[in-house]
Amino acid sequence: MSGRECSVIVPTYNRPRYLARTLRYFSTYGRNYPIIIADSGDDTSQSANKETIASCSSLDITYRTYPDSPEPFGGFESKIANALDHCHTKYCVISGDDDFVAPAAISACADFLEHHCDFSVAHGDYMHYWEGPKPRRSLNWKPVYEGRSLTYSEPGVRLRYHLSHYPTDTTYYAVHRATLLRHILEEVLKSGLRLTVFRELYTTGITVIHGKTKYLNIFFCAKDLSSERVQRVPDVRRLSATPAYLSEQKMFTQVLARYLHEYAGLSPEKSMTTVDNALSEYLSRALHSNPSQLEKSVASAKEILYVKRAGWVYDYVKRAYRKIFPRDIYSTTRGQLWIMLKGRLDWINYEDYRNIADFVA
Repeated sequence: MSGRECSVIVPTYNRPRYLARTLRYFSTYGRNYPIIIADSGDDTSQSANKETIASCSSLDITYRTYPDSPEPFGGFESKIANALDHCHTKYCVISGDDDFVAPAAISACADFLEHHCDFSVAHGDYMHYWEGPKPRRSLNWKPVYEGRSLTYSEPGVRLRYHLSHYPTDTTYYAVHRATLLRHILEEVLKSGLRLTVFRELYTTGITVIHGKTKYLNIFFCAKDLSSERVQRVPDVRRLSATPAYLSEQKMFTQVLARYLHEYAGLSPEKSMTTVDNALSEYLSRALHSNPSQLEKSVASAKEILYVKRAGWVYDYVKRAYRKIFPRDIYSTTRGQLWIMLKGRLDWINYEDYRNIADFVA
């Protein structure tokens, strides 16, 4: 499928250096993709971004500015929804200004959606990366989400399974059908939800109600872990102690159950039960998850070694361990050693991933 069938939406806020390297990356490897930049930064940042865009004449860029907002998350959905008004392709993908989305993966995901109308989104391997020690130019990495497809035929079953495993897998940064993503964001904006955690759950909930999700065994995206704006999983434990939490949770349950009823045709009672059960499983994991005994022991050993100024021992053992047992997305939970032996040991050496090193400086 031609790259012209998928647009790349790049939200940015006061980070001209990050945007510049992302555009250089697409100028080199992804020039066929229309790019829509949604900039809500201050005047100085916007001025620098305009200069960068002017220097990227080979790219098809639509540049939109918005009033300075409390980014990174305040007003995010409205900004993306507005950017989608300038999207004239069938598919789209959101790429943060600190992301590197592989152009080949964009095409592969859009092509999959083109031939599978019962899927809402498609994506692949997603990681955080950071630079290794100088002078050697190397990129360290760790997985962000587990690779999995969600292929249950019933919308209610998909919703319960997805929310009960959230956020080990997510849908927001996958390749979307543009019309569906626009619809989802409109629903989120009119829902009245204010807490980030429930806006996220509502966004991903509507996505899986509408269709299945596909994980492709390809490198999809890398995000800079050293970025000061890497989004963390919402701290539900902290939020649950705030006065607004209970009323927000009740509102979320009502609006998502109503949506499930209207779209999937489940009875109001069945829809409410499904959402209640899905949310309960999510909250059970989010509020009561504790590190394993092994993780506690490793953390304790690390602390002792650093206190005794022998942290280099921990670092050496960790590097040696990771060379033997890379942090493969599958092996973290499924123990599928055979996948590693059949080529996953060196998946991080994908050509698309190695290309990123040239733009990280």
